Amino acid sequence: MKKAVWCIAPVLGLGAMVVPVLVWPPANPYSAPLCPLLRNAQEYLGPGQLILFFVVGVVLGRVNNRHPWLLGFTAVIVLPIVALVEVSVAPTSHTLLPLEVAFYAGYGALVAVGIIAARPRAEPRHPGA
Repeated sequence: MKKAVWCIAPVLGLGAMVVPVLVWPPANPYSAPLCPLLRNAQEYLGPGQLILFFVVGVVLGRVNNRHPWLLGFTAVIVLPIVALVEVSVAPTSHTLLPLEVAFYAGYGALVAVGIIAARPRAEPRHPGA
């Protein structure tokens, strides 16, 4: 199961990004060359996605809490890949790609914080007790 988490993490990360848009569809959806659902999730980013990224980190951390930063960025790896594929299809679709990738790194960091928060705490030692 500890190795499978590396395959499950991107699925959970993508789910954390798009589930709020599926549950509460935007009134004025955006179009995109390949993945309008992901575009709407980016444009209508809210506390739902951020909370879900943290929850994904906690879930992943309960299974495997080694390498939290790498696992956190693995959870959001699908997002920049989709952006790069969309740029190859429609070069004007992501004019602020570096800024977009920086936001994706922030989402990965939020997942990593959730992984770290899920680590078991050591019992405090009481000297002389």
